[in-house]
Amino acid sequence: NILYKLKNIFYKRIYKINNNEFIYALILGDSSYINGNSFRNNGVSHLFALSGLHVSLISLILLKILSLIFKEKDITIIPYLIIFIILLLYSFITGLRPSLLRASVFFLLIGINKVYYFNIKGENLLILVYVILVFINPFVIKDISFILSWSITFFLLFTSEIYKTKNYIINLLRTSLISLLCSLPIIVNNFYTINFFSLINKIGRAHV
Repeated sequence: NILYKLKNIFYKRIYKINNNEFIYALILGDSSYINGNSFRNNGVSHLFALSGLHVSLISLILLKILSLIFKEKDITIIPYLIIFIILLLYSFITGLRPSLLRASVFFLLIGINKVYYFNIKGENLLILVYVILVFINPFVIKDISFILSWSITFFLLFTSEIYKTKNYIINLLRTSLISLLCSLPIIVNNFYTINFFSLINKIGRAHV
């Protein structure tokens, strides 16, 4: 199977790199090679969680490259479809994690909404993503990464127009505070820990 061969190529390539523990965690989401307890206690374990941040970085880079290749004045759906396929391949390589699938499907819906001028609100698109993923796999509602990813993204979109300023630092603090308040009850309910220093650690991390 070509997909499994591609997945093995990634793992074997990273295996040859010295001190590859963090590369496995950051790129493939495999934190079994590092001590996860210390990072969890310090409130930075989210740095090793595959989420919308990875999809955002990949999609932004690929959109920039494809915009130079196509050089079309009018926005078309083709670049979004190409990137969506690449994101699905990345999701497969990393184990089809629900948080990545959520971000990948959300990216495609945003592209369709933008190209065809449907003018659908982001939170409504996110609800549609929830319905699609639950229809494909009902057990996704019990996945903690999906619950955190979807909930934080929804509240960020829902409150995007509240206290919005042009100050970059204030917007970062607002995003981090909303992420913390939204994730706090979920984390406490599942991991029984609270670390308020995670507000500082989460500054700059985007949940898209």
